[in-house]
Amino acid sequence: MERIWMGIDPGSMGAVGILSDKNPPEVHDCPETIGEMRDIIKQYDLTNLIAVVEKVNPFFKSSAKSAFTFGGNFAAWQTILVCYDIPYDLVAPRVWQKSAYDSAKKLDNPKKTSFERASRLFPKISFKTKRGKILDGRSDALLIALYCKRLNP
Repeated sequence: MERIWMGIDPGSMGAVGILSDKNPPEVHDCPETIGEMRDIIKQYDLTNLIAVVEKVNPFFKSSAKSAFTFGGNFAAWQTILVCYDIPYDLVAPRVWQKSAYDSAKKLDNPKKTSFERASRLFPKISFKTKRGKILDGRSDALLIALYCKRLNP
């Protein structure tokens, strides 16, 4: 029986990381619609899937639009998980980061630390755009999935 651990970074630039005991790691960029979010979940064996969703509040100086989008994504992911009876936990960034970084050197920028750590752990996954911009949602999502796996062996 295949076990599947899912990590969700619900931001608009977030992603969904998938770890499995039978398949290589996967990452999906956060889709724009709830239907596309549902379709990501539905492609896996839901009876053996467990998830962790990052619990983040909008940033102090974020725009109303970005805060609204973030809140909508956060609620949509939880709703989809509940509708499919998928057990999940919410986790604060500091909690999963402490677990994922282990003894790795922590840089001043947590996004860069996540990128460096995820790049070493998942070398076959692309964490940069073609122009070299770091896709921190991808690295965070896979590290959240790793946290999920450690939490639920």
